[in-house]
Amino acid sequence: MNRPIRWVALPLSLNVMLALLAACGQATQPPQPRPAQSATQSATRTAPSATSSPAVIAPTGNPSPSAPSEADRLAAFFAASAQLDNQLHQAAALVNGDIGATRILIKPATKAAVGQLQTTAVTRAIPAGLPHRLLGPVLAVYNDLESRRLSLMGAARYSPPAVPRSSPEGQAILRCLGNGGPAAARYDGDVSAVRDQAQVMPPVAVAAPDSRAAAELTVWTTFVRLAQSGCGGCGGRAPAPLPPITWHPKKELGAGTGSYTNGTVGGIAFLAEYRLGQGWNVLIYAC
Repeated sequence: MNRPIRWVALPLSLNVMLALLAACGQATQPPQPRPAQSATQSATRTAPSATSSPAVIAPTGNPSPSAPSEADRLAAFFAASAQLDNQLHQAAALVNGDIGATRILIKPATKAAVGQLQTTAVTRAIPAGLPHRLLGPVLAVYNDLESRRLSLMGAARYSPPAVPRSSPEGQAILRCLGNGGPAAARYDGDVSAVRDQAQVMPPVAVAAPDSRAAAELTVWTTFVRLAQSGCGGCGGRAPAPLPPITWHPKKELGAGTGSYTNGTVGGIAFLAEYRLGQGWNVLIYAC
């Protein structure tokens, strides 16, 4: 019998409760200088000659404003992502500083800093109704941030006392930290890909909070998150194509189970219901 595990996320003011057993990055502000994350990660103008062509005088007046683009609508997403990226680098530096040559001691201050890392502001800043050709890259950025966040959380779950690097706990910490390295390396390129595409795309109408598009965005963002964390996972999943979503009339998941479903995502049953003032509640079943 399928047993749900609930997780709450709130993109676009959407609450999420879900369960996904899969294998196994806040107030908006401009990005700040950031420390590196380890993997454990005047031109000279000459005077014109007598035979030079006459200078061209540029016309006066204000230049025409550029046409609005979807990049303008994604400004909050870029800002929230940049802020979390900066926080992730700072937290990673703390974790790396707690790893010695022969032992690992995750200090309480490090654990507290990692515990403050949240992706809620990032998911809330994703507009519902984006075309898939842009939503896919946007969710790839979110996937990078979530993978890095969970890799640090996987390491910070171990509290004092110190553990040897060679112990099972020490190896688990190093393995989790290693999961965040590839995502950190992809991040800048993935953000640039979204920005480049959005700058040449006219603004897209944002879907209503109670729309099917808003529901599907909630399903996908939470699917991405729990693909990184299911079964005690700690990141490491590379971005993947959006899993297909299929809707059907609400029905009982199994006779006598008391669990209901009205769709599937990537073949996994889910129940999505909209609650006024709360948003979409999504429950995904697996196993």
